[in-house]
Amino acid sequence: MVKKSIWLFLTAAVVVAFVAGGLAVPRIWCADSPRVSAPLTEHQQQAVQALKSFSDGFVAVAQQVTPSVVMVTSEKTVRAAMTPFDFFGNDPFFRRFFGQPGPQGSPPTFKQRSLGSGVVVRSDGYILTNNHVVNGADELTVILPDHRKFAAEVVGTDPRTDLAVLKVDAKDLPAMPFGDSDSVRIGEWVMAVGSPFSENLENTVTAGIVSAVGRSGMNLNDYEYFIQTDAAINPGNSGGALVNLDGELIGINTAIASRGGGSNGIGFAIPSNLARDVMNDLVSKGKVVRGWLGVTIQDLDQDLADAMDLDSPEGVLVNSVVKDGPSDKAGLKQGDVIVAFNGKPMKSVSQLRLAVAQADPDQEATVTVIRDGKKRDFRVKLGEFPEEGDLASGAGGEVHDKGIGLTVEPITPDLAKRFNLEDSREGLVVTDVASGSPAEDAGIHPGDVIVKVNRREVKSLQDYRDALKK
Repeated sequence: MVKKSIWLFLTAAVVVAFVAGGLAVPRIWCADSPRVSAPLTEHQQQAVQALKSFSDGFVAVAQQVTPSVVMVTSEKTVRAAMTPFDFFGNDPFFRRFFGQPGPQGSPPTFKQRSLGSGVVVRSDGYILTNNHVVNGADELTVILPDHRKFAAEVVGTDPRTDLAVLKVDAKDLPAMPFGDSDSVRIGEWVMAVGSPFSENLENTVTAGIVSAVGRSGMNLNDYEYFIQTDAAINPGNSGGALVNLDGELIGINTAIASRGGGSNGIGFAIPSNLARDVMNDLVSKGKVVRGWLGVTIQDLDQDLADAMDLDSPEGVLVNSVVKDGPSDKAGLKQGDVIVAFNGKPMKSVSQLRLAVAQADPDQEATVTVIRDGKKRDFRVKLGEFPEEGDLASGAGGEVHDKGIGLTVEPITPDLAKRFNLEDSREGLVVTDVASGSPAEDAGIHPGDVIVKVNRREVKSLQDYRDALKK
């Protein structure tokens, strides 16, 4: 009885201490506690209802599109670049800690596993994703939102746009319809769907707006005309879907601008119109067929526009015309400013290159130029982007030679200034040398001028192509 009295006294003392000390005692409200806030006004109720309706819209779109977005896991065998064996050979002490080397003392190999996303675009199992998601993979697995797994086959890849098409042996898959990426507006709401970071975060949905369209200069792909969004995109989202509020695919998420590796609200997606064209070519032809104009071009700036008495720096300046190329045959000349292609205004090199590449070879295109202050239309029968083996001519007129590791272009005033060359000098200027290539090993550098190949003079890109073929 004494102990009980002491316990009651201590309890009461603690309560008194809280009250006497002025300490705030948390108030615990039950579900049936009376509300202390004033009821919402009619206007406030309407505002809340509008927010709920807005939220319901995102819910509806998410339910519609998430079944079409899949997880893509890739696995490839990688050989360690450097191991302790490089330093300590076959010392038994170090073998205990670092394991056995590969065959004949070569570095050991290990399995590297990567994660990406993809979008089902045909119900018979065709999936769009990024080339960098599948590049070099020995095995590819597609995991559907219902957790079914399928081995995936690569139908084709296009490194120039960083796109790839996969095929799984499945039927009646929920395919996402394509939207018109050309009609995307800055400021409209979009949603990004993918599998960031890990398999535990599959079908993550984020929302944002279109921040910009026609983004280029990222040096990610040969053909860049990205849709920029602030919807959160993170590693693993690559190959996933950017959708509009109609539940249509308007882009394939491909990259982010980030200082720390995570989302900073600057993400980029490949436009769906470009992705659809690439996919159709890969499926039907096994390769991407592109149009070719046969000119070297550069963006206009205000100084050039002023020097040419142009009203604005919009348009694309023709630096040179490939001899006997499509534009040469149609009558285009150096110094022309291309302002429209098939009636659509052209404001940048990236926009024109993409428009030409998406056009069918052998079709006639209307190229509108400003020459001597006057607009003129030319009918140009496009050629096919020359891509023979490892030799490829760019839409702008440059030639990439993957085997040797060189990119060369005709000498233009802009390139002559850039590399401190004489404008009248003959030959082709080296504008890029691939790292680790035979050209780099031979000591060739950007700015070098090629005048002969195998003792044959080269004065044009065609001379260069003919010499390399032989």
